[in-house]
Amino acid sequence: MLKQILNYIEELENYAISTLSKLISIPTVNPPGEMYVNITKFLANELKDNGLDVNLIEIPDSYLERYYPYSPQHKGYQRLIVYGKLGDNEPRLHFNGHYDVVPAGLGWKTDPFKPVIINNKIYGRGATDMKGGITSILIMLKALKKFKFIPNGTMEVAFVPDEEASGIGTKYLVEECKVMPNFVIIAEPSGIDRLAIGHKGLIRGMVRVKGKQAHGSMPWIGNNAFLKASELVLNFKKEYDKLLLSRKTSYPIDILEGSYPTINIGGYAESISRKESIVPGEFIFSIDRRTIPEEDPIKAEEELKQILMRSAKNVGAEIDVKIITNLPAVATPIESQIVKITSECIESIIGKEPILSLAFGRTDLLYYKDSKGIMYGPGKPECSHAIDEYVSLKDVITVAKVFAELTIKVMG
Repeated sequence: MLKQILNYIEELENYAISTLSKLISIPTVNPPGEMYVNITKFLANELKDNGLDVNLIEIPDSYLERYYPYSPQHKGYQRLIVYGKLGDNEPRLHFNGHYDVVPAGLGWKTDPFKPVIINNKIYGRGATDMKGGITSILIMLKALKKFKFIPNGTMEVAFVPDEEASGIGTKYLVEECKVMPNFVIIAEPSGIDRLAIGHKGLIRGMVRVKGKQAHGSMPWIGNNAFLKASELVLNFKKEYDKLLLSRKTSYPIDILEGSYPTINIGGYAESISRKESIVPGEFIFSIDRRTIPEEDPIKAEEELKQILMRSAKNVGAEIDVKIITNLPAVATPIESQIVKITSECIESIIGKEPILSLAFGRTDLLYYKDSKGIMYGPGKPECSHAIDEYVSLKDVITVAKVFAELTIKVMG
């Protein structure tokens, strides 16, 4: 039956094109959460057509007010999780995909929400991150239904909102709805020859540097908070970079620089005065610290704040540090069953062993704490959030084959 299913998936290119085009054409931009209801109706119908029992789970406003990082921008935009099931026994194999996308940005050669195909690549916002992965899941389900596959266990599919906002959809599904599968496949873009066994953690925050505001023509009577911030960062980096380079993960990473914990400073930076003729009395900049699995996230946060405060004292700056997010790193052991089986399926389909690696960016895998999970999906990670985002249609089909073989091996 497997050979028949794989051959049939090859015939579903037109379905792949129409489905992915439809998904891209629905601009589910986050924030604030546009067109979520439209896309969930489409996805729910697709799951029903492929034989799954489907529930639409609404995330309450009170939960969003507590956890949505862009609150209150969510107001007036309904959040729905599309949750489908086939079977009702152990083991539970769970596929996850997020349907929200980041804003398109400027500079596209084509309309980001009017998909076009060029050289067998489909272009549009969300093509890679991660509506291509959702399409691979749907292709797999369509093929399994065609040949009347009945899982020896439970196959689950969750299409979630707000992954681009700290993963609120999956967080709610797992923590509040108590969805706890044995194995998790997140169809985030990995490239067809790479298998992500986890990801780094994230400590995100803001540093507020205080000064004294004055007229720009008389800077000597003020205290320039921007200049103090600059001195602070240079002093901080001297000590902190040495600390980061003293730590290295033992998990596989295919880029040497990525094996260390990192920090990015100033992705967001702003003078509160917002005027060139004012000596800034306050300056804010962001910190983005990525942790490795071997680090304790709480200790890493305290260490970060302590070194920032020490550096501020060294340069005579007054600061406040606010940590907005602290999400732990996640890593599934390479000897685990799901990693081994998925690796075998990838090798079977593409003809070579996949590269195992820890992903740099956070995904919703971190919320499946009691599950063993991996991330595998079509598209190059560097296309995510980029201008002229695209995914190869051939890769979408290839990943669907891997998903089908994986499902049959786990639940056949």
